[in-house]
Amino acid sequence: MELLSRFRWVIILLIMIIFIGLVAWGLFSITRNIFTRTSDGLGNNSATSVEIEEAENTLRSAGIATFEVDGPVVANEEHRSYVITVTSAQTNIKLYERYGAKVIEQKSYPNTQDAFDAFMSALANENILAEKSNVDGELTFAEEGVCARGRRYIMEIDSSIRRWTTSCSSKDGNADFSMSRVRALFQRQIPDFSDVVRGSGL
Repeated sequence: MELLSRFRWVIILLIMIIFIGLVAWGLFSITRNIFTRTSDGLGNNSATSVEIEEAENTLRSAGIATFEVDGPVVANEEHRSYVITVTSAQTNIKLYERYGAKVIEQKSYPNTQDAFDAFMSALANENILAEKSNVDGELTFAEEGVCARGRRYIMEIDSSIRRWTTSCSSKDGNADFSMSRVRALFQRQIPDFSDVVRGSGL
């Protein structure tokens, strides 16, 4: 009888352990999915085929794409920023100090039309035309001074498309797509990117 009672308690204990394990696993899965969707500052970055086609049509005639990372607002001598420029003829990067007043490092590389077309198609697949709703024209050029302790990310295509956000909050800026993935695309156009920006804090 005593053995049967002990066996019953072992079964109950095992059931409780399994139940707690399942609850913990469920909570972990939910949390992971939430953070995966919002890790780039955006809750939903899935572009429809129509949006991608629209972006491809717009970018097909584009001649130049630039991406700027502007560092924290600090003393003039300590400020750093860089700009990556991509065209069908070349790609280049310039690292600046003193709020863009002085180039302290730069590299240029030849490019081809095929490589440029592939790059622009990749940008189209990131849905870079997406803009936050209820954004007025002034916000398109309002990144200066925002996120003073962090970085500002500004992407421009020709003179017609300008999107930006910051490292501080997904609420900053007018970009409604994953700027982190777009930044990575630009960085991969520069073979020596890590060497150029080393020590800049960017």
